[in-house]
Amino acid sequence: NRYEDFDDMIYPNLEPVLSKYAIIKQNEWMIDRADFLITYVHKEWSGAYRTLTYAKKKSDIKICHIF
Repeated sequence: NRYEDFDDMIYPNLEPVLSKYAIIKQNEWMIDRADFLITYVHKEWSGAYRTLTYAKKKSDIKICHIF
């Protein structure tokens, strides 16, 4: 079983949103609960860039941006 090493899974229980916004809301949900973010962003129009921008607004999250 490939999930043997995991203690738990967390899935955001979000209110229904349009499917094109679902990933954005899930990323924000994860950032709101994270202490640390490891990211690789090389396009300023990507969803990863949007998530990084959202994370930078948080003062309590440490960010490691891999170039």
